[in-house]
Amino acid sequence: MNQVSSLTSRAKPGWGFLSRPGSAWPVSLGRRSLLKSLGILGHYEWHIGETTGLRSSPTNPYRTARQIKKESARSADRSRGSALRGRHVDERRIPGIILVFLLLTAAATHALGEGLRRRAFLGAEVASKDSHVIVAKVVPSSSAAEAGLLVGDILLRIGTASISDPAEAIAAVRTYRSGDRTVVVVDRNGKQVERTVLFKPVPFETSPDFDVLYKAVVVDGAKYRAVVTKPKRPGRFPGVLLIGGLGCYSLDNLSPDHPYRHILYELTRKGFVTMRVDKSGEGDPPCDSRQSDLHLAVDRSVAGLNALKGYNSVDPNRVFIFAHSIGPIEAAFVVNQVPVRGLIAAETIGKDWLSYDIENVRRQLVLLGEGYEKVESEVRKREGCEVRFYLQKQTPDLLRREAPQCLEGLLWGTSYTYMQQIGDVNLAELWKRADIPVLVIYGTSDPKTSEEESLYLVNTINSFHPGRATYLRVHGMSHGFDKEPSQRDSMLVETGKRKPGNFDASVLTDVQSWMDRVTRR
Repeated sequence: MNQVSSLTSRAKPGWGFLSRPGSAWPVSLGRRSLLKSLGILGHYEWHIGETTGLRSSPTNPYRTARQIKKESARSADRSRGSALRGRHVDERRIPGIILVFLLLTAAATHALGEGLRRRAFLGAEVASKDSHVIVAKVVPSSSAAEAGLLVGDILLRIGTASISDPAEAIAAVRTYRSGDRTVVVVDRNGKQVERTVLFKPVPFETSPDFDVLYKAVVVDGAKYRAVVTKPKRPGRFPGVLLIGGLGCYSLDNLSPDHPYRHILYELTRKGFVTMRVDKSGEGDPPCDSRQSDLHLAVDRSVAGLNALKGYNSVDPNRVFIFAHSIGPIEAAFVVNQVPVRGLIAAETIGKDWLSYDIENVRRQLVLLGEGYEKVESEVRKREGCEVRFYLQKQTPDLLRREAPQCLEGLLWGTSYTYMQQIGDVNLAELWKRADIPVLVIYGTSDPKTSEEESLYLVNTINSFHPGRATYLRVHGMSHGFDKEPSQRDSMLVETGKRKPGNFDASVLTDVQSWMDRVTRR
């Protein structure tokens, strides 16, 4: 959930996404800056860099982050979709904006994703300088190096896409797959130079401790990459399907400090088989297509869960879902189609999306130090935008013409149909149908949601199914499972004023203990 931060994913979750350490704390923020610095339930934006091999230097971080969001808003202009009726729903983090590429040297155990082509990996670091996008670093033996790109080159065009911002370079590379060729045009010492790039694939994940398998699931004829981790020893193990937060990002090739990587890898070392299924935009259709709605998100997870339960290495009677941020909403739909042993709902909401979003804006503006008059003024503006978008079902095209300010922090790389369907979900009705053990986790330093939301969810579930919901309160843990002293400190991380803390491994000990107890029942 990022702007005011929201249920999105550092690649962490956020109103859009988490941001990363940067410049000095602003004394006063204008409306644009205010909203840009906030975040919702979601995911962290390490993904773009990791999956393209482009790294954007931290020069002028807010401009780059803003451009990414503009790209999402511009491309989201599709026809209006119908509301979700009776079915289902990260996150990402914009590291203000260091978009890191990941280089792995060992070979992973894989099946090439069962025919899915790997994303393109350029292998360069770009930065804004004097209103240009320059090549700041070239990775040896990468696609960029072999094409003859040099440090100091000014990027002018990648394929048919003109480049005036690092985010545009990243977006351009994301349209290619391994084996594709394109022409990159640069300015080198005042002369235009063309170089043909043959894109290499993003490296596969690997680990000496366990097997990493690349699979695929099929939904409506489209393939989506599924990454599976499993212990090397023979046997049948409990399984965990990860459902991430709001946003358009890949779950493949996670960076070493990505919280999802910590969770998945540690669970595998403890004897679990894990799976994650890539989102739309990593398969078909694109993230911002109206077809990339809540129904499709649930269908992907259902397909992944069925596949996971069917593996010879997995005990189908001991399969759990670990859902983060906005993910538990999707998971609650999934478990009504495919039975599981239990569900972990981490850092999520218990009330309806509109109520959450308004309170999230209020909470985070206060944490940012804004005066209460300013806070309430912004809340009133947000309420008006929510009426337009969620209740009147106005499209981004219409909002752009009539109320462009409402597009701030609205889509976060997802389709507008997805977000409007989320707004239609009756959470109490949804959880009433989910009669399974649920572990609700809240970290006291999470600024993207609140303890009240988590307790409300626990009480909602237990009102329908007494004793089914358990509450786990983790002191000093933030939305992305990192250790932070307070919500205020987490907001400083979000806005780039301090570095994020270390991953809080204690939460996995508590999660495993809960799963063990549930399994023994």
